[in-house]
Amino acid sequence: MKRNFKKWMLVGLCAMMSMQTSVAVLAEEMSLSEVQSNETVIVQGETAQWKEDETGWKYQRADGSYVANQWDQINGNWYHFDQNGYMETGWKKLNGSWYYLKSSGAMATYWEKVGSDWYYFDPSGAMQVGWAKSGTIWYYLKPDGRMTANQWEQVSGNWYHFDTNGVMQTGWLKIGNIWYYLKPSGNMTANQWEQVSGNWYHFDANGMMQTGWLQLGNTWYYLKSNGAMAVNEWVERDRYYVDSNGVYIPGKKKTYTDNIYTIDLGNGQTTTVKGHIDVQMESQIFDMVNQYRKEQGLEEQAILSPGSAAMQAAVDTRAVEISYSFSHTRPNGLTPFSFSDAPEICAENIAAGYPNAQSVMTGWKNSPGHNANMLEYIIDSGSIGVFAKYVGTNSYTYYYVQLFGSEWF
Repeated sequence: MKRNFKKWMLVGLCAMMSMQTSVAVLAEEMSLSEVQSNETVIVQGETAQWKEDETGWKYQRADGSYVANQWDQINGNWYHFDQNGYMETGWKKLNGSWYYLKSSGAMATYWEKVGSDWYYFDPSGAMQVGWAKSGTIWYYLKPDGRMTANQWEQVSGNWYHFDTNGVMQTGWLKIGNIWYYLKPSGNMTANQWEQVSGNWYHFDANGMMQTGWLQLGNTWYYLKSNGAMAVNEWVERDRYYVDSNGVYIPGKKKTYTDNIYTIDLGNGQTTTVKGHIDVQMESQIFDMVNQYRKEQGLEEQAILSPGSAAMQAAVDTRAVEISYSFSHTRPNGLTPFSFSDAPEICAENIAAGYPNAQSVMTGWKNSPGHNANMLEYIIDSGSIGVFAKYVGTNSYTYYYVQLFGSEWF
């Protein structure tokens, strides 16, 4: 340090007048009596200098005395010295506040990383806890001062989430496959409705966005796969209706519009039929088949899953086709297993003329071959097709198809 004596002396000479003013200002900012009551800040003189021995660093004032058991501001930084006059480093608690002295001894202010954690210190160097705002960004400092990062934090009964940089998050948050919503204030929505961008969503007691059917009291609501509450529409393939408030209206029957369907006859030939696909009855029959399999003792894992979109398209095509040619051979001469995008299809049941779901199910149950298909253990998926063929004067004949699939095929 002796080789720097001239440098220190020049700094002392140049800064003497200006430092008297800056010390006063900082002392006012820090409420120095708060930092260490009964301590006096000494400004370096022209011969003040650092000295090192085998124990550590000391600071010698211009009058030859050493700073001890107090704060001292040196070249714009604050340092603390123990009762023996040695510069301290690391954590220091004084008058109920924690300070951090860097490896250089300089007191930390504002953000400082200590180990793997970030801390925030106010201009006086006191470690902060609780909420901290920088510009428009909020952070949270735990009771021990560590900044919360990449995790949830419960504050005053509310849950908040902070990203890897410690920034409090707002809006939608996805963790794994679960969606949460954080209000503009940051607190997580839980056990309540939340309107976001014009849609209503519901979150359970753990803050998880819900989907599917939701019962609140005696009222049922339907939440789509994206969580938005269905309103004024049919859901689950037109089987159920919810009104403009999202409330399920039981017993409502869907009115269908007839369309013209084209049937492939092979060799470039086609024909057409008029009618509609009754999606509501399709869903009803599917549920009845699974209920029947349960009643007949099939294990829970043998309950059918809905067929793929390709399989549903195939069964609707077959329902239209059998209204023209009631046969397991398709009008184009192919088999029901000829749908290339639904290779899992392994069995088919057909029926015609029954007026409703209950009566066609009874007919299939009373037919040994059809009944065997419905109860086959190896099948694991199923799709139902119902076509109402227009026969004049608002009259229809219903045609029914069951296609069953198995992962073994």
